[in-house]
Amino acid sequence: MLKSSYLIRHSLFQLKRFIHLTIPSLTAGQTQYHGQKNSTWWEKYETHVDPVQTRTDLLNMDDLDERHYRPIKPVIPTYQSFSCFHDPIISRVIGILLREGDRELVEELMHKTFRTIKLIQIGKYNRAKTQEERDSIECNPVTLLKQAIKNATPIVRLTRIAKGGTLYSVPIPMSPTRGTYTAIRLLIDSTHDARPHDQRFWTLFAKEIMDAAQNQGRTIIVLLHLVIFSFEEMNQFINKLLGKDDEHCHSHKSDVKCDNETCNSLILGGEKLGCKTDNKPININTDEQIIEGRTIQHDGVNIKSTVSSDVSSTVSIANQQKLTDLVSKLSSTHAQINEYANRQTAKIDVEIQREIDLIVARTRQQQEELLRKANEETYQIDAEYRLRLQKMVEEIDANKAKRIADIEKELNKLQGDILQGAKNDIDLLNKKAASLKLDILQEAQSRAALETNDLTSQAKYLGQASTLHQSTGTTTIKTDISAVATANETNGTKMTGKVSTKDTHVSTSGAHRI
Repeated sequence: MLKSSYLIRHSLFQLKRFIHLTIPSLTAGQTQYHGQKNSTWWEKYETHVDPVQTRTDLLNMDDLDERHYRPIKPVIPTYQSFSCFHDPIISRVIGILLREGDRELVEELMHKTFRTIKLIQIGKYNRAKTQEERDSIECNPVTLLKQAIKNATPIVRLTRIAKGGTLYSVPIPMSPTRGTYTAIRLLIDSTHDARPHDQRFWTLFAKEIMDAAQNQGRTIIVLLHLVIFSFEEMNQFINKLLGKDDEHCHSHKSDVKCDNETCNSLILGGEKLGCKTDNKPININTDEQIIEGRTIQHDGVNIKSTVSSDVSSTVSIANQQKLTDLVSKLSSTHAQINEYANRQTAKIDVEIQREIDLIVARTRQQQEELLRKANEETYQIDAEYRLRLQKMVEEIDANKAKRIADIEKELNKLQGDILQGAKNDIDLLNKKAASLKLDILQEAQSRAALETNDLTSQAKYLGQASTLHQSTGTTTIKTDISAVATANETNGTKMTGKVSTKDTHVSTSGAHRI
């Protein structure tokens, strides 16, 4: 069960590798993670300029700086930093190795890989006997990684072209971004292919990086096979363009075999490149660009063809000469392709730089002209603005004075109306107060007269009542005294005292009432 699952995973890995390295329509843009510079969406930002990252650069930036009118690159991913230890190549390797977002694990693998490279190179450095050998040993793992990526970067890639109802894969120059991505993928895939179960990833990855830095190892072999495969596809396309009957080239299978037993032999085209009946070895001289046999040598890698020799070529001498010229122009090895691409790239860079300089100069002239026109228009607008402002101020002052005069007139009129109304109100209040005063006096006089009459009548009544009371008391006293004297003579003194007391009391009461 474990063996079958391992075979399934290994088959899926090989299929993924084939998709990444062979089929150009399913590359980084569809099969890789976003946020890295190895995907095709980043290529549209190659013409953008870097943003301003410091306040000093912002303050010192010229008015004619291209960052004012050129598009700016987007912000870098959040995991990057401006530290001196940050390297974009290492970040790309980490991003390609990243699986399921476990970035900490991948960074630890890279640290262990660099540590392994450092220990191996330091050991070589200490074992070196001469100073020249020590100078030739590179101990910096980052430098070795960059050199390995540079050596493993392909120059061409395949693209599909339709010709005569058939799709042909034709090699075209590869962009630097995609070439770097392909080189990193080759290093990683070669490490996975050569990794046994009893060895760690960082050990084999370190060995693969050091081998690729010296143009050796499995990565360089796979790179060479990709180049050969590209030229085989180009050979078929050229044969189609030249009208060559290449059925014999498809009548047998092109299997690749090499000294490491990991390759299959490929037909490069022509009589001397795979369809000849003899099986002589081919030696490619990169300096003189001469093809002599059928064994391809590239940095210590030997590839031998096992094509059957029972088919002969039917290509004419003229077509063969054209094919040879095309092959010589496009180069036959990785070194020639690299040199040709570098020359073309340098030429294109010079032309692009010249065009950029012309565009910049033209843009500066246009900006200066626009700035001059803008200054003139600004001066005219300023003068017109001042005249209009002066006129508006004068109009505002006139309106203000007129409005103030009108307000003063209205205020004086309102003051007169208010004073007249107040005077009328005061006169009316005085009249009401006088009439009210007379009414109060009359009412008081009438009340006083009534009270006086009442008092007079009461006094008269009291006088009459007092006189009547005195006469009645005297008669009563006399009658009582006679009766008491007759009834009880012995108590005469006592009764007399009582009568006197009562008489006194009556007199006092009468006097009190009066």
